[in-house]
Amino acid sequence: MRKLYISYELIATHIKDQKALDAIALCVMVKRMFVSSTIKGATVRRLKQMLGMGQTKLQKVLRTAERLELIEWTDGNTLFVRPLKQTGAFNFTYTFEHDSKLGMEQIRTSVTIKDVVLFLRREYMKNKVHQQQSNVDAHASYVSPSNKKELIWAKRICKSRNLTAAYRTLSNDKISQSLGISKRKVRELMHSLVADGSMMRTPVFKRLPILRSEINQNVASYCREELHMRGYLFVSHRYMSVVQRFADCYRLNCDAPLCYLHENR
Repeated sequence: MRKLYISYELIATHIKDQKALDAIALCVMVKRMFVSSTIKGATVRRLKQMLGMGQTKLQKVLRTAERLELIEWTDGNTLFVRPLKQTGAFNFTYTFEHDSKLGMEQIRTSVTIKDVVLFLRREYMKNKVHQQQSNVDAHASYVSPSNKKELIWAKRICKSRNLTAAYRTLSNDKISQSLGISKRKVRELMHSLVADGSMMRTPVFKRLPILRSEINQNVASYCREELHMRGYLFVSHRYMSVVQRFADCYRLNCDAPLCYLHENR
């Protein structure tokens, strides 16, 4: 079992940039294959075979990695990947099985660049949900504390994070803007996080005092445009009334801790 530490700040800075994520994933792949983070005789042909990438994409990813100063070339064709972790800050932990007896082909086919990028997005979203959950808890404690000690803690957190309000829900639009990916990929990502037990998802509904016979396109447009109601309206046959559907509420599962650690200075 081996572990690689990847800076959270590095991922958060480039989370919307697909090219940058591919470059970081390439560095993770190299570190996964070579403990020394060094490839001697790193010709384009050899890198193509090792990483399973086409020549055009490989060259683009290498240029991006050089621009971000993630890699450097020494002695002409020796590729060295610089450390991805940040000392004294939050780092994701990338854990994988390592067997020195495995051939290069077996290592290459066990994980791809796409798999690593998906891992980075998953861990970033888990951290975002954790932050949102922490903000909601701190704001709730500030508004209605159970004791003086809790009030002091909540005041400190809200002041340091400049919190004036906190929302429990997280919409696909917001996630899409945060990650820079389509809503379809957002739905697939969040579904996978819920399916494997990393998160818990709770749908949020609100029954409205509107009769089923009264609902139409004009009423829905009025509620959305004039009353600035969030979510959307639909007729619930279960409750025999009109229901307002909000974004889902996500909470990090206690049995699925975040894959990052805090390093001491």
